[in-house]
Amino acid sequence: FVEYKEGFKSNDVDIDTKMSLVIELQGTSLSTHKETLELIESMVLMYPESAKPYSLRGDFYMNSDKELRALEDYKKALQYEKKQFPIWNQVLLLEYQNGLWDDLYTDSKACLNYFTTMPMVYLLNGVSATKMKKFDEAIESLNIGKSLVVSDRRMEAEFLGQLAEAYFETKQFELAKSSYKDAIKLDPESNLLKNNFAYRLAQIKTDLELALSLINQAIAKSPNQSNYYDTRGWVYFQLNKFQEASNDFQKAIELDPTYPLFFEHLGDASYKLNKKEVAVENWTKAKELGSTSILIDKKIVNKTYYVE
Repeated sequence: FVEYKEGFKSNDVDIDTKMSLVIELQGTSLSTHKETLELIESMVLMYPESAKPYSLRGDFYMNSDKELRALEDYKKALQYEKKQFPIWNQVLLLEYQNGLWDDLYTDSKACLNYFTTMPMVYLLNGVSATKMKKFDEAIESLNIGKSLVVSDRRMEAEFLGQLAEAYFETKQFELAKSSYKDAIKLDPESNLLKNNFAYRLAQIKTDLELALSLINQAIAKSPNQSNYYDTRGWVYFQLNKFQEASNDFQKAIELDPTYPLFFEHLGDASYKLNKKEVAVENWTKAKELGSTSILIDKKIVNKTYYVE
């Protein structure tokens, strides 16, 4: 490190050589060493208008499990270099993984100005547009991206699943159901697709036996996934099988006692089982955990179940 630091101060050593040396360090046990960061910081000071040191610092923070700090540096790198897809890819994936939907929507649109044939960018743009309730934009972007997929059944299935979500939001239920069915045909091992389709069917109270079959398949393969039990509970709820629903909501809470929706659903089932005080306790717990349900306060105050 003593020798590296001296070399990194020199203008006679070009930026690409310095970069290659840091990349070598990042492939070793020294990848998160404070002196590796010092080398990168010296490059930031020497080349403040180059994307390279910022992307290196982003990699350093990714290796250090500091994703949001890494995201800052990758976005800084994009200010100076907009035609490097690996940097865009890191930015978009980090925004997706951290639920930064506004940023993902804006940045994926910007990325499409430079990379017009990358299906993944259209997928992420579609997801973020749906999250922001820009459903027509989402459908357009997802359809374009799907048309660009070549020989990748799982990715095509993912596009169809996201299209189904947008169609459900716009109450195009037949298109939504058709898209989910096509997605599952392409990727029959996807528990996520089966769970999401089952939950949507329960929401609109249709094809409930199909929904139950789908979620049972998902639970059989992933028996410790809390939201799968919540989904099956919601299917049972719509089938007026309130005790079975209550059992599944309790199982979901055992697996994840921090998610407010599970408690709200358990409260709903308890109410239907004439356990009104238990229902209010669970609705109150959901609120304490940060429930954003528009009906949660009304349920608690009036001690009554309401349908959304």
